Formats: sequence, C-alpha cells, structure tokens
Amino acid sequence: MGGVEWSENELAILSRDYAAMGPALLATSLNRSLSSVKSKAKKLRLLRNNRQRYTAEEMSSIRELYPSQGASPVAAMLGRSLHEVRKKAALMGVRYDAHPADFTDAEKRTITEFYSTRGPIALAKEMSRTPESIRAKAQTMGLKRPLLYRIRQHPVTLSKEDLSYLAALIDGEGCVTLKRCAGGGRNPIPVVVIASTSRTLIDWVAARVPPENTVIAQRPGRGFAKGSRLPAMTISFRGYSQLPLYKALREKLVLKWAQMELLIEWSEIRLSLGKSETMPERSTTVRNMLRYMNLRGYGVSPEEKLQVYQSLTWEPALERMRQLGF
Repeated sequence: MGGVEWSENELAILSRDYAAMGPALLATSLNRSLSSVKSKAKKLRLLRNNRQRYTAEEMSSIRELYPSQGASPVAAMLGRSLHEVRKKAALMGVRYDAHPADFTDAEKRTITEFYSTRGPIALAKEMSRTPESIRAKAQTMGLKRPLLYRIRQHPVTLSKEDLSYLAALIDGEGCVTLKRCAGGGRNPIPVVVIASTSRTLIDWVAARVPPENTVIAQRPGRGFAKGSRLPAMTISFRGYSQLPLYKALREKLVLKWAQMELLIEWSEIRLSLGKSETMPERSTTVRNMLRYMNLRGYGVSPEEKLQVYQSLTWEPALERMRQLGF
C-alpha cells in the first residue's frame, strides 16, 4: 500500500534540504504531496531547523516592509513561512501598522467627491491605500455609495419592432410586479413575467433580453394550461440592471403602462440609496399601488380602482387611467 517509492536521489535531497527548506517547498520541488514528505521525514527522524539564521538583508527587508505590508508579502519575498516572519518581526520589535497615517485634507476631499461614483477600489489604487481603508474612512465621513453605481445597467439592443412586440406580449400575457427573490435581501425587486404555452415564443423573448437574471420555468402550481396538452411556461426578467429596458417598454405599453411606471419609480428610489439604507415611506405607497393594480377577478370595479388611485394621489397614473377609459 502507499504511493510511489522514494528513489535514492529523492531521499538524498530530502535528507540534505529538509532542515533548511521545510516540507512545503520540498513537496513542490519533488512533486510529492505535503503529507508524504512529512511522513518520510518523520521515518528518517529529520528535523527542520526553525532557527535558521536571517541574513542582514532579510532583517532589513522585514524592518522596511513589514510595518506597511504585513507578513504575507514579506514571507513570499523571503521564501519563508508566515509564522517564521511574524516571529522574527516580534523578536525585532517590528509591528504591522494596520492603521496607517490619517488621511490628508486633499484625500478627504477626493473621497467626498468621487467615492459614490468611482468606488473604493479605484480610489485605493490612485491614493496608494487599501480598499478597506477607503471604505472605513467613507463610513466615518457618513458617505454612501448608491446602488446605481454598483449595478451595471444593460443597454437596450432591441429593434423598435421587437420592442413593440415584447410590449404587446406583456400587455396580453404578462405581469409587471415586485417580488422577493433568493439573495435579493429584505426588499422586493422588480420582475416582469410573460406566460405562454409556446416554447418558440419563450425562446424568442429569451434571445432578446439580457441573459443575466432571466429565468425560464414551468408555470408554478398548474403544470399544463387549461384545455391544452402543452406545458405552460413563464419567462421572467428581473432586477435593477434591466432598468433601461423597463423605460423603453414603458413607451410602448398600453394596458400596463401605469404598472411599469410604478416599477420604474421603485427601481429609481432603490438605486438612489446605499446597500443597507432603508427605503423611504414613498416606496410603501408605490408597492401597494402596484399590488392593487395587479388584482384580477376579485370583484374590484374600475371605479373602485380609480378611487384608490385618487386616494394615493399619484397624478401620472390617474391621468393615464383616464386616457385609457377607466
């Protein structure tokens, strides 16, 4: 049992270099596993010389680089383990300064002006600091980075004809709503769903909307469309990255124009806030209106809907509803 037998040359190298190089470097050099090198060294009663002397150049590198860069870069440069470098630095009285000098006034002005749009990584490279330090400083300054600059917006690539046809599908067999999704946090995200028994139509939609956050599924709870042997399918495109598409569809929609307007308003409110910021009171009104607009078959007359819209004083939707004959 066991692996490949050790050759005499390998045993000679192991006996000669184990004390200085250690098992990790020898395992790489001999193309063997770390466990096999340690096991063979134990059988041969080889000990590693953990007290190998540091040269003057190595100690100078630790003294110059360790305070600002820490153990990892120094260990990689010297070919030593992290434990060795940390122990030697402690014996030399050298400490890693995890909190470098405070930010200058010029750096603070740069963070104030560009943090929300450029983000911590770009600023860290420009200012020769870590992204973590930029984030921490921005937080102490009360700065937030809106989601608008963190979520990439997909440009609209559909032709006018395709956009009009997609809007007609949404008007006829679609739903414009807000929905809580896995990984979406405590706030619901915008979702546009189209249902059909035609796989060809579902594939046509899938080929024209951005593939990110686009989901094709069997219609939940039904399995088959009523009166048909074909499975009912849904395709949904969701999330804030689709905002340009929502805006383009709004101009083409007739029956669900108001719902899309609400969806866009919700998206713009959310994108204007930071990741952990609380949604304002207006978002609750928008969500309730959208839910009410999507009610079907509950004995709610157009007049009653119009009264609800009026009580919520959402003038753009009211005017559009009047234009559509509600």
